[in-house]
Amino acid sequence: MNSLISSFSFNSSGSPQKWLLLIFLTGILGACTQKGSSNNTVQLAPDYAAITVDDDTAKQVTEQVPDEDCAEHIKKITCVSDSDDSIYDNSCSTSRVKPEQHKALLKLANEMPPFHKKVFCNLNRIQIQDSLFSAAYAGLIRHDRKLIGTFIGVRGSIIMGKEATSGDFDTWKEQLNYGLSTQKDPTLKVSPLGPTAKESAKDHHPFFAYFVHELNHLIDQMNSANNFSDECVEVPGKKDWLRCKVPEQSFHHLSWGPEEVIYNGEDYENNSDWPIPWAEKYPALKELCYYVCKNPVSLDLIPAIYKELNESDFLTPYSTQSFMEDFAEASTVWAMYKNNIPYLLEVKDSKGKILFSSAEHTQSLSVQQKLKWIDDFFSRKDLKYHPLY
Repeated sequence: MNSLISSFSFNSSGSPQKWLLLIFLTGILGACTQKGSSNNTVQLAPDYAAITVDDDTAKQVTEQVPDEDCAEHIKKITCVSDSDDSIYDNSCSTSRVKPEQHKALLKLANEMPPFHKKVFCNLNRIQIQDSLFSAAYAGLIRHDRKLIGTFIGVRGSIIMGKEATSGDFDTWKEQLNYGLSTQKDPTLKVSPLGPTAKESAKDHHPFFAYFVHELNHLIDQMNSANNFSDECVEVPGKKDWLRCKVPEQSFHHLSWGPEEVIYNGEDYENNSDWPIPWAEKYPALKELCYYVCKNPVSLDLIPAIYKELNESDFLTPYSTQSFMEDFAEASTVWAMYKNNIPYLLEVKDSKGKILFSSAEHTQSLSVQQKLKWIDDFFSRKDLKYHPLY
């Protein structure tokens, strides 16, 4: 098991759902995969990490009392880190944060839907990392196998809106599937051969949807939107495979089914037999791979991929990457519509033809059913905005 866990990293070459499931179903969220300061990290997804902190850090986190004034709280918890990893950096400096960054973060908080603002204003840390590869990520703070806090990491340029426009970034991200962009390209070059994408929330921060998405990862974990049973049995004839039940109330049931088959062996990197419940129905759509592509997806598949997306209940292309990303994306779209924030995600082909439009897609019956589940979830009276209160 240890050798398998140590292979999890930002640039994992397997599907995110594979290692996400394994981490949650085997209960090893606090395992060590990479080190940052005195803390250990499990990378749950390219934008989602669980950090197990030492005793001293845990004491600081649990003794931290949130300020009723969101602006003052943001000032207290925001710091600058030189790390390029998804870690809780003990050397993160509050004195290096610029006043304009505090101002921009408060403006962002005030734009948030009410519950998301509450989550944002009760984070334990906002960690600015200018050398961070991803735009932002969500972080769970754990100690002694318990969840004790939450934080986000974000590039400073994203906060200030000085990054390339969100449309360029969205297109760059979408084109990762087709090998037309590269993960480490700082200029975010895009190609005229592939699809163009743009996600926007009118009159809001250019990357507003990205921040809401990250908060949804935290909300999911704090409130068990995706929860799992430990009822697992061996799969006959398949060494190192387990079949596990998923509780009926889990979001997982909507698109990912009532059970999961997980690989529990040592040879993770060479295992390509991971089942995706909806793969047979949407064979082209399952080829989307974003940050974990081993090989580029053929440009010839573009029409089929977005045709299947329009027929599915996935609210965005990125929703297909795992049930966790599915929840985060769907909840982002729900939050926009619920709070009357003009939201649009469009994907066009190289000739400008619209391949996918969230405005039309959200009207389908299957999507409406998923949005209804999320609406019921966010209507819960016991919904937690922080693990300790």
